[in-house]
Amino acid sequence: MAQHRGASIVGEQISAQAPDAALSPAPLGTYESGPIGESAAEESSYHTVSKRLLTVNAHAGAIDVIDAADPSNPVILFSVSPERTPQSTPSSSARTG
Repeated sequence: MAQHRGASIVGEQISAQAPDAALSPAPLGTYESGPIGESAAEESSYHTVSKRLLTVNAHAGAIDVIDAADPSNPVILFSVSPERTPQSTPSSSARTG
């Protein structure tokens, strides 16, 4: 794994892309959500007005709110820990407004 700004990026990513594809995705920046190899940012939503990313941090059982105004340098602002019950799972969604 390659190191990038303190986070790990998978070295040999599995990807399939049509030879004539118009897009060629590449990471703009990284955010470290917890212990590498033990957890991950599972589900993310982007709020266009505030330029914030809401992402489920499975390790912490919380939703991290990240300032993504500068995509090359995302910065965590705070975390929201929802009331946890055996039937609940954190989830994120955003809407414009």
